[in-house]
Amino acid sequence: MKRKKAFKLSIKKWKYIVRNDGSDDGLLAVYRELKSLEANCGLCEKYIWTSNKKLEFCAKCPIRLRVVDYDRLSSIGCYQNKHPFRRWRTNPTKENAKKVLKLIKSER
Repeated sequence: MKRKKAFKLSIKKWKYIVRNDGSDDGLLAVYRELKSLEANCGLCEKYIWTSNKKLEFCAKCPIRLRVVDYDRLSSIGCYQNKHPFRRWRTNPTKENAKKVLKLIKSER
């Protein structure tokens, strides 16, 4: 998958979640093309299995935290405590979903 398409699919996912008040319920019924993607996300599909000397996952993901902000090097990038996705995952509100969407758009 190309970078541009990965961003397009991720933005589509998060716009839906924002419109749905922070919930991803019904996402795959509306956007079936996300169903086959890792974590139903274009960026995860493209970058989750990238690694380097320090990181086992997400090494090349454009929205991952800087390594100094990681709390668990062996964990997926967006599951770090400081990542907006982690905040949304633990508290799925519209405001938290907006922060994820904003991050994705800012790195596009």
